[in-house]
Amino acid sequence: MSGPHTAAAAPNSAGRATVQAVAASSYAVAMIAMFFVYTILPATLRQAGHPPEVVGLVFLAYLPFALRVAWAPLVERWAAGRIARHRTMLRLFLILAVLALLGLLAIDPAGSVWPMLGLSTLVVTLLVTAITASDAYLVATLGAADRQRSAVHQGIAAAAGGTVLGVVILVLGDRGWTTLVIAVAALSLLVALPALVLPDRAAMRAADKAAPQRGGLWAFLVSRLVQRRLAISVFVHGSFGLASGALPILQVDAGLSVGEIGLLSALGANIVGLAASSVVGAGMARFGAWRTLAALCLASVAGFGVPAAAGSAILAWEAVIALTFLVMGTSYAFFVVYRALTLAVCHGERAATQAAALTGIDALISIVAAAAAGAVIAAIGLNGLFAAVTGLVAIGAVVALIVAAGPEVRALLHHPSLEQPQ
Repeated sequence: MSGPHTAAAAPNSAGRATVQAVAASSYAVAMIAMFFVYTILPATLRQAGHPPEVVGLVFLAYLPFALRVAWAPLVERWAAGRIARHRTMLRLFLILAVLALLGLLAIDPAGSVWPMLGLSTLVVTLLVTAITASDAYLVATLGAADRQRSAVHQGIAAAAGGTVLGVVILVLGDRGWTTLVIAVAALSLLVALPALVLPDRAAMRAADKAAPQRGGLWAFLVSRLVQRRLAISVFVHGSFGLASGALPILQVDAGLSVGEIGLLSALGANIVGLAASSVVGAGMARFGAWRTLAALCLASVAGFGVPAAAGSAILAWEAVIALTFLVMGTSYAFFVVYRALTLAVCHGERAATQAAALTGIDALISIVAAAAAGAVIAAIGLNGLFAAVTGLVAIGAVVALIVAAGPEVRALLHHPSLEQPQ
């Protein structure tokens, strides 16, 4: 078995396809389970009679996704650079996550919310640990260009998983808690099969000497390449977080029921996300990640500028549906391009920790922005919030255009230490 510093030939096409399928499968499972936790559980608790302030506690289960950098080094240390260990950990935590989902069968939604919150947090923790192992496996076996392509597959798989979950909710949502939990767990296990059963066909890549990690994680985070990505996270994903946080308020104020909101978000919006991920993937293949990001930002400026200027028409149900699709579509598109940009700069023995740090910071920015949406609406109204979203995305567009005009992408993707075996 290859050690952490063993040089090997680049994986062949079969090996690359296996790695891509494993990573995509992992993210699809994560989307199914986490969308269930963040969309269906709150609605279920509300229908069981819990007050809004109690229902809102479920969203704390998202925190492990933002904090996984705390235990990512343990994942890397245990794997010790061995592909077999990356896959073993990935398989283990995916199976444990499915079992934890089944554990929800023992909890009555009408009872105390704390057991539900605790088990939901455990499910998310197990899933993000599996994703961390998947990222380590991905970076250990693929070069920068293949990693960027893998981001597209992950985005499409995540959107497809959310779409299938929407169909399950549509068909089985009224058949009781037990039926729904079993269906979601079975669907998660089915989608996880590629990650669980596909054989390892890829060899360990040589360690990347270009990795900015001499001073540890802090040196990586303050490097110029990473700072550009964090700026994009602040301005673009922060603005999308504001819009996402405003959606539930806007949907309820427009008169949509909980069932209509769930169907709209779980099915329709994920189909839009699937299309957005595909379009962004095609754009990156032709124009590169930074130019595609700039185009996404400019399109978002135009899209969010409409509700900013719409006045009271923003509360029309047609406008709410269109805005829901816009928020979900731009969020999925951002996921794909941001994953591509971050995976390209995460390499070396600490790659999984680097990816976890960037993902965690990005998630925290989005969480804080979403949490602030209510206060922003109270201060400047819904139209004012979307005006702020438009302005922040415009700043992100300027950053992306400046970087796209420089040599960063070409230098990164064609650096011999990233693309050639040593």
